[in-house]
Amino acid sequence: DFNYPSTEKKIFENFSLEIKRSSKFGIIGDSGAGKTTLVNLITGLLDPNKGNIQIDDNDLNSIKSNWQKSLGYVHQDTYILNETIRENIAFGLSQKEIIDKDVITAVKKSQLEKYISNLDKKIDTAMDDNGKNLSGGQKQRIGIARALYNNPQVIILDEATSSLDLETEKKFIDEVFENSTDKTIIIISHRI
Repeated sequence: DFNYPSTEKKIFENFSLEIKRSSKFGIIGDSGAGKTTLVNLITGLLDPNKGNIQIDDNDLNSIKSNWQKSLGYVHQDTYILNETIRENIAFGLSQKEIIDKDVITAVKKSQLEKYISNLDKKIDTAMDDNGKNLSGGQKQRIGIARALYNNPQVIILDEATSSLDLETEKKFIDEVFENSTDKTIIIISHRI
């Protein structure tokens, strides 16, 4: 069961769900239906009021740190640092810690390659404050590249392609599905 502290209305009551490893799982519903709340429970950002969440027969609370490190989460609103594209993709790492081949792999998978190839400084191009020099689709693709950078075991796409044109969205989805047969993918969307 789950409800937010500010209300007695339960978002989930006697709710049970199993997501199998390496499966592709869609969560579709209207705004306010509880899609993001469900993912926040799965990721350990929220705790259920009653019941528990298990990952491979382990209580989530006992493995939360390791579990969260295995996730790649793309939010619908990607925050962009006032840093280079490289640093935005390898979010939270120092210049010395960034592995360029992993950045390039993430760039290719997120369909950013064409955009970056047209920039004077390529992946060393600095971003304006919160990506003001980017379109919504470019911001989302940086968010996608960020989520893919660490080669996560579970990829969560929360309305992650809503700002992409249909052709780019199809290429991205095809790329992720084709090269992620061993990964669990959870897609949240308003669109089937």
